[in-house]
Amino acid sequence: MFGDTFIEVAFYRVSPEEWAAEIEKVEQEWREAYLRQVPAGMEPDPASLERQAAFGRQARGYDVIYPYNQVVGWVHLECSPHVVKAEAFRVAQARVTRRFQSSRATFEWAGKVIERWFRHEASREIAGAIRADILGLTKKGRLFARRHADLEAFDVIAPYVDWRGLLDLG
Repeated sequence: MFGDTFIEVAFYRVSPEEWAAEIEKVEQEWREAYLRQVPAGMEPDPASLERQAAFGRQARGYDVIYPYNQVVGWVHLECSPHVVKAEAFRVAQARVTRRFQSSRATFEWAGKVIERWFRHEASREIAGAIRADILGLTKKGRLFARRHADLEAFDVIAPYVDWRGLLDLG
């Protein structure tokens, strides 16, 4: 570690919206399979349709709550005088599929991924630069390319942090 860990940001396989779309697709496939089995002229049972959707979620590994599954890595944001650094940890395997289970994964240290020095910037500018650096890790060719950075906690607290004081900028 470089300094005091200020916050950690998790990276997920997909965004919450993509996760919901994947679940909806699976549920629809299972509902349609059930409807094909209902004899012509018979009305399908709504409860059975929903049970089939639930079976589909469970069979395809979607029976978990989004925010705490399929973490593929995270970064520690660390603050020292005048500098914010981040070191990353990521899943050791090269390919992460839809059936990936982060609870069974091995994570490895990926090194320092951010180092940003500040001198005269306002707190708002500092927070914006840090956020941009984190999102930059999801760009093509970067450590967490095509992954979702969970910046929810950062976005909530960032406006209330005295970044200049935290970085000893005076």
